[in-house]
Amino acid sequence: PIMVNLMHFSNADIVIGSKRHPLSIINYPPLRRAYSFAYQLINKFLFRLHVRDTQVGVKLFRREVIQTILPHLQINRFAFDLELLVLARSFEYRQIIESPVRIQHAFRSTINIFTAFQTLHDTIGLYFRQRNRVSARLSSGVAISLLAPRTRAPRTESARELAR
Repeated sequence: PIMVNLMHFSNADIVIGSKRHPLSIINYPPLRRAYSFAYQLINKFLFRLHVRDTQVGVKLFRREVIQTILPHLQINRFAFDLELLVLARSFEYRQIIESPVRIQHAFRSTINIFTAFQTLHDTIGLYFRQRNRVSARLSSGVAISLLAPRTRAPRTESARELAR
């Protein structure tokens, strides 16, 4: 109930579990920590999200937020958590609160080099989709998301054509 209480008292749009919250208790292998740290650096650079951890998998959304973003989701693998938060921000849901978690790593890791590359591929794809997306919530509460048209630079003469 801590996440529900955080949402209620802070009026947050989203509450996420975070391994990097100062009150979190975590115990998992160093390699997994390294993957997590590197992935969060990439996310911070690409998306400028103001959260320290996107991948715990424990998230609480207000109904309005999840109803707005679900129709726009495209990723169904490890970058799914990131896409949820990126889409929420693109629809102006910016009140995201981090909650402490307790993780005692007692299971076999699902992270390997293949999974890491898949996740990176999905993350880069999300980055390029978001760069070309225009999203908004209308005053009626209806959410719209459009891909902005790509603009092409005017054709310039090549060096060969200029040399003629």
